[in-house]
Amino acid sequence: MERVKDSRFLFDLKRKFRYILEEVEKNTYDQDSEVRELETLWEEMFDVASRNDTPYFKARLSNLKRQLDGFVRNKAYEKQEFDRIYRQLEKIRKDDTVEFLDESMRSTLGRIAENTNRVATNVSGSGIEPGSLSGIPLLLTFRCGTVHFIVKSGPKKIFKNVNRNKDKVLYEGKKYPIFPTRSIYFSWEGEGRAWETEPGTLLMIRYPEGNRFFRCDALGDTFRIPEDTFKRRLQPTDKQSSEIRYYFRKAGVRYYYIPQKGE
Repeated sequence: MERVKDSRFLFDLKRKFRYILEEVEKNTYDQDSEVRELETLWEEMFDVASRNDTPYFKARLSNLKRQLDGFVRNKAYEKQEFDRIYRQLEKIRKDDTVEFLDESMRSTLGRIAENTNRVATNVSGSGIEPGSLSGIPLLLTFRCGTVHFIVKSGPKKIFKNVNRNKDKVLYEGKKYPIFPTRSIYFSWEGEGRAWETEPGTLLMIRYPEGNRFFRCDALGDTFRIPEDTFKRRLQPTDKQSSEIRYYFRKAGVRYYYIPQKGE
């Protein structure tokens, strides 16, 4: 019964997506907020398809996302650009909701998804979660001081009441460095740092290559995006350091990308 509800929900999202797309098409000059809502609706549709492990719809939605990404990146709000997105949207047909219901069709639909979309790639040690989500990584954003970051997500744990002046943490008998260092962290806050002696918060993420610890004043969003799309949208920073070389812009916010070891 839950799958039936999800299939209906996905097409409710599709109808809303089309309505907003038509509104954007009518007013092609400054539509940043509406375009961001299109991206949000796509993420919700993809989440529904992923939650129900439906390769067919994930493939269709991935093709739609590629068109949407080009649309946003180029700001080419012309008729042919809208037509491309409408064509991808029409390929998401309600007749195909059998995938939510009929387990016997999974192997056939899986082959369709493999042929129409190559975004599912298993990369060892990259933070990509293989299996039911077709290797599309889960990304996590968080704020540290006044700076926003984005990382590949994974099993995580929050530690509270941690001394902000420490640059290393002892966990399960092993010492780990904390990112960023104390001196860099405090420099972001400028004057009025009376709180620096107050307890802080650490975010631990468990990766295949080992645990990593980050100073974290606030957790942000988690979302999935195809690996190739994410890498294409990374922009080089003004000053490249040994660890932070790129940033990712989402909804007008600059998120500095913390790569995994070996990237």
